[in-house]
Amino acid sequence: MFKKGFSPETIDVLVGQHSKFVGDISSEGTVKIEGNIKGDIKAGCDIYVSEAATIDGDLEAKNIYISGNVEGHILAKGVLHLKATSKLIGDIDVHSFVADEGSVFRGNCNMHDITDEPNKEDNDFATKTRKGFKKSSIIEDEDLK
Repeated sequence: MFKKGFSPETIDVLVGQHSKFVGDISSEGTVKIEGNIKGDIKAGCDIYVSEAATIDGDLEAKNIYISGNVEGHILAKGVLHLKATSKLIGDIDVHSFVADEGSVFRGNCNMHDITDEPNKEDNDFATKTRKGFKKSSIIEDEDLK
């Protein structure tokens, strides 16, 4: 049931493959989802979404590793890693983003420095602007000639 590097002692919350859960999950530790979740998940450490898992809700954690299907907003203060079997539909706010060949991602991506803090007023990274960052412009084909 557990892959290399996993043991029951390293996971604080586990939703098994044959389980369905409706509601929000909040943990200071690590969360692993193998079943179906309808609700938000917030973890102080990492979130692991197994290949057979389906989540309809927002995820927030230090690092997030997705092998299954997720529909919702992602906030990863460290790395978001989409494995080859993953399908993610939703916007992401991340420090680092890795997408394996074969993974599917449909949404907007906002990457931030590890030292960036979320906007204190509304706690939304999407409204955060970085100092000294220039907005890119569209390059026309004529500009390239």
